[in-house]
Amino acid sequence: MSKFNLNNRILMFAICSSIEYDLRKYLINNSENIEIPQALYEKAINRNKEIKSLNNTSNEEAILIELDMGDLVGMISGNAPIFEISASAKKAFLDIFDKVIPIRNKVMHTRPIEFSDRGTLEETLHTLDENVIFIKWEELIKTRYSLKNNPQKLIVETTFIPELDNTTKIYHNLPVPEFDDTGYIGRRKEINELLSLIESDKHQIVTVIGNGGIGKTAITVKALYELLDGTNNFGYEAIIWISLKTKTLSKGEFINISSSITEISSMYSNLHENMIKITENVDEDILTFMREFSTLLVVDNLETLPTSEIIDFFKKIPSNSKVLLTSRSGLGELENRYSLREMNKGDAREYFISLSKYYQLNLHEKPAKDIDGLIENHLYSSPLSIKWYITSIFFGTDPVVILSNKDGLVEFSMSNIIDNLSLTEIEVLWLLLVEGKPLSYGELDYYINPKHSHLLISSINKLSTTSMLRTSSKGNYDINNMAKDYLKTYRVPNTEFIKDVTKKRQVLNRMLQEIKTKNEADPYNPRSLFSNLKNENTKIASYYLINALEHSSKRDWENAENMIKKAENVAPDYFEVYKIKAFINAESGNLMDAITSYRIAIENAHDDIEKASVCYLFSVFYTIKIQDYIMAKELIEEAQKYAGKEPRITFERGRVHMYLGEFEKALEIFESIDTKELRTDKLLNQYASKVSELYRRMAGNYNNRDLKLKYVYLEKSINELNKLRHIDPMTCVVLMKALIDLTYIFSYEPALKLFISSFEGNMTLIQNNSSGYVNRLRVRIDNNESLLPEKIVRNGMNLGISFSERAKNITNKNKGIITKITDSFGFIRNAYGDYYFKVFDLKYDNPVVGDKVIFELRDSVKGPKAVRIKDVD
Repeated sequence: MSKFNLNNRILMFAICSSIEYDLRKYLINNSENIEIPQALYEKAINRNKEIKSLNNTSNEEAILIELDMGDLVGMISGNAPIFEISASAKKAFLDIFDKVIPIRNKVMHTRPIEFSDRGTLEETLHTLDENVIFIKWEELIKTRYSLKNNPQKLIVETTFIPELDNTTKIYHNLPVPEFDDTGYIGRRKEINELLSLIESDKHQIVTVIGNGGIGKTAITVKALYELLDGTNNFGYEAIIWISLKTKTLSKGEFINISSSITEISSMYSNLHENMIKITENVDEDILTFMREFSTLLVVDNLETLPTSEIIDFFKKIPSNSKVLLTSRSGLGELENRYSLREMNKGDAREYFISLSKYYQLNLHEKPAKDIDGLIENHLYSSPLSIKWYITSIFFGTDPVVILSNKDGLVEFSMSNIIDNLSLTEIEVLWLLLVEGKPLSYGELDYYINPKHSHLLISSINKLSTTSMLRTSSKGNYDINNMAKDYLKTYRVPNTEFIKDVTKKRQVLNRMLQEIKTKNEADPYNPRSLFSNLKNENTKIASYYLINALEHSSKRDWENAENMIKKAENVAPDYFEVYKIKAFINAESGNLMDAITSYRIAIENAHDDIEKASVCYLFSVFYTIKIQDYIMAKELIEEAQKYAGKEPRITFERGRVHMYLGEFEKALEIFESIDTKELRTDKLLNQYASKVSELYRRMAGNYNNRDLKLKYVYLEKSINELNKLRHIDPMTCVVLMKALIDLTYIFSYEPALKLFISSFEGNMTLIQNNSSGYVNRLRVRIDNNESLLPEKIVRNGMNLGISFSERAKNITNKNKGIITKITDSFGFIRNAYGDYYFKVFDLKYDNPVVGDKVIFELRDSVKGPKAVRIKDVD
């Protein structure tokens, strides 16, 4: 036997008509005992003018035919004593019809049917004759029999004729609801929110945005019928509806609507038919109507028309009227968008079960967990998708085949959206598809890398007017499953795009790892970044900040500023943005901007170590860039409150007191440091250089006549550096400053000896140093050549000279100049390039930078290297 289902409204109409027939018959059979009230008589006359001409018996029956169920029930309950109806029977009678009458009115006046309405009427169909026994329910019993034994005959015999809608004062042409099969299910919260927008005087254009099939039309129709029967706070006098839908679902397939409106001129003409025609100017007549009558103009499926052609018209809508749109993509800034998302789990399951029962299938008998999984993972929690699936099964398609052939469903739901997107907008969707997770604005900016930031922002805004791009509570962006399936089928990301994303991800991860390593090694370095892994936006901001630092190191201030702006756009609350911005501003000479940025960085820092790092750098800024040691002292002491006994901050505290001339306090601070806790060469160098500089400055308290006292402190200064196993370039500068100071007291013999031993012991370090103190030291050696050994003078005269340029003029492949030398290796240069060598290959004593040499070449894994090196001189 083939499955058969009966349209809800026809079924409910048949039940209501049967009940009304039996109620009228009861009143006619007992008419000698009552009179029809004058108000009901006039109501009947207004509906049928011919009643006056009928005889008494026919007149009475004709009057009752014109009355509604509520009127009939009122007459019976009002005359209960006359009909000898007991109080308990009357109460039972009224309790039943209190539920039935509102449903009857929905059915007769084409109002949306609720999910529970059919169940209520079916229960009444089967129990009314048992619960109300003073009426013979003959017609109702016939209907019940027909439904059970011959429903086809009931359809043939039942003609649904809606009553004239005299329940509202609002003129309207709203369509008959399309959800009669199950009644309207769920989305109560969304209906209330939409009604609030429609009735508000703040939003002249409201657009319900969502995928095709998500239920935009259904919720709009439901809300508007509630508006007709509600308070109508806005005071609408007319609701004019026009549908631009071009496809519909029929028997599990999507078919084109042959009479659909596809041009704006056709839309105007259709609207014109429902309004007062004054002139031949169609759109002007529409505006005149909306100016004279407070009108809600409803346009369903706006995305089928070109947006640009209709925006100008909507801008002319009079202030006393409004526009309500449903669309898969919005109009932009002109509208207030209401985004309709998927049905929640409970509503979707309820709808699935109701449809299964309606089509007399057994799908609803599955476990709730299986139903929920099917709806969420395969049917997008979309009403249309659920209906498509169930009707396809009803018409004989295998469920497995249905789910493996969703292309038609997806194309129907997503068409008219993606075809109109720009390349940047498509790339945003591709990126979200490739990454397979929600992405922050910063991630979108990094991977898409638009030429201008406003291009990405406008693309995100455009996509936000569609149902595809969503924003989570955390501010991340994602696309829905249906959009993903559409892209996989119709707009697949190309290979070049995927490879580009992969490469950028690798670059980002590598840089983040480098930042992590740098943070661990030197957390108070201005190039170290804290909390950069806090979220995706801070990760991306860190990438831009590192690039900004690289540009600033090359004094490329414009690109550095651009990178800072990108970081600020991505993570405006990230304190490191302002710390790095301050550091770069200080380096470029924008001191006021630097001060402002440091202050903002402190305000945005959260953890103690974050605040300590900013206060530390701010203190260094006041020390180095402004020489305001009082402010520097305040900030470094603030940093110490947050960081405790952090060595770098203690170093800086000592330095600030040194600059303030508080030498004893500075020395006390430095001596409080346990050097055994300084476990890296860098920290040891920082400590030694600070203490050495302190002693050098203490020596400066004495003039050159106090030779012995001056010498004592310069000796301490140099001895502090000699404790180091390895002196780095910055510490070497302090050494050179002390050596320069020694040259002014050569008349004191120990000073001369200390200079000679220190210079010879650190000659390689000094030769390889690039600071300006190298030239100053050369000048002092030149001025004192008569007091110094010849070798010291010869090596001193080579300081600061660019031997690399001289070497370029040597064209003999086996001759060159030593341009760099360390304890274990060095480099020789000539016109043909640089040659690496090992120190043990030198065949003469006391080699220094600048020596002219001859050598042999030998092949190695890394290229030719110099061996058997001899001094030319």
